[in-house]
Amino acid sequence: MSTVRILLATFLAPERALPAAERASPWPPLLVATALSLLLAAALAPRIDYAAGALAELDKDPQATALLSPHDRTAKLEQAAKVGAFLAYAKALALPALRAGGVALALALGFWLAGTPAALLGAFRVASYGLLPLALRDLLSLPAALRAEDLPPGAAGGLFPSALARLLSPAAPPPLVHLAEGLDLFALWAVVLLALGMAEVAGASRRRALGVLLALWVFYLLGARVALPGLWRAA
Repeated sequence: MSTVRILLATFLAPERALPAAERASPWPPLLVATALSLLLAAALAPRIDYAAGALAELDKDPQATALLSPHDRTAKLEQAAKVGAFLAYAKALALPALRAGGVALALALGFWLAGTPAALLGAFRVASYGLLPLALRDLLSLPAALRAEDLPPGAAGGLFPSALARLLSPAAPPPLVHLAEGLDLFALWAVVLLALGMAEVAGASRRRALGVLLALWVFYLLGARVALPGLWRAA
């Protein structure tokens, strides 16, 4: 299959596309994901209040804030807004490739532990295609981003209602909120696609590959989404 056909078939016929992804170039899907990530960042940048965090920090130290002239205070807030926008674009540019690389490492390690070693390059190729549902989520988030105003930093992930976090009450405990944010339909879609591709890379059955992927996803949810944010708050 050609690269373009694999890209299209990832959504239309994944049972054929993802096994073929092991031998395909990883760069076309990464370019598509990066373009959509940057497009969403461009839509959000004028609508996110990056200065809000800097203002909150200033308000924590009233004595130091009192020494600032109105001009200096305004300059600090403007600088915070510029830095926030720059970091948002930088994250949008780097995230798809870094995410694919991190997932590929996790896949290689997970399948090695499961007794069916997989080549890291093959895992990277599969990850670049298997994570395309997350790029589709960015695309579907664009209409909500264009309608939004005065969003807080980090609000991009909740623009499209695909995660269970939308069903929680505002009083839900933070660990539950972090877990529900990770329980996303597009993430589950990516897990299934990755399992289809990794079954080919690791020479394992699709059932075994899906079991490894689900185990890795649970580890990610309980580790990165629940335990680590808790440790950061405790610190």
